[in-house]
Amino acid sequence: YNNLRLYWRVDNGESNHQHIHHYVHHYHQPGHRMHHLHISIGPTVGVQSARSELVFPPVLPPELMPFPLLTRHMYRLEDYMRVVEQRRLAAVNRGATQETIERFTFPHKYKRIKRATDELEDNTEKCTICLSEFEDSEDVRRLPCMHLFHVECVDQWLSSNKRCPICRVDIETHLNKDTPT
Repeated sequence: YNNLRLYWRVDNGESNHQHIHHYVHHYHQPGHRMHHLHISIGPTVGVQSARSELVFPPVLPPELMPFPLLTRHMYRLEDYMRVVEQRRLAAVNRGATQETIERFTFPHKYKRIKRATDELEDNTEKCTICLSEFEDSEDVRRLPCMHLFHVECVDQWLSSNKRCPICRVDIETHLNKDTPT
């Protein structure tokens, strides 16, 4: 008899984590190595681990085939992990819809206003996303925090993050002095 070890690690985003060890005893021919499957469920997106982590393969090793209940449970776990990952990814997207962008921002045509200090200093306004200077009659969008951007630049930004790229104020936050806090 040899062991097949399944390690399930469940992270809750804190430094503490749990390990659940499950051992399945089964017979297989001598000379075979012990197999390890590492499954991680947690907030570590995009972080490459030193060891490769495996999710249940679509075709199970031959030594697991005599255990149909284990096979069924493994596929259920894989389905559960897929649902958890989809929910986590949905929660990560904190972008605004186009309707929200239109409702909480002010699109208009840019008009440069000459100031007396313009002669002495370079006061050209720029879109901090693309770093280009604003041109007269260009489509711009002012956020509630009063920061100004090209419409195309800021709409792309806001579709994935509904906070101002400069000050990080949420565009749905009302910044009126008349609004009670």
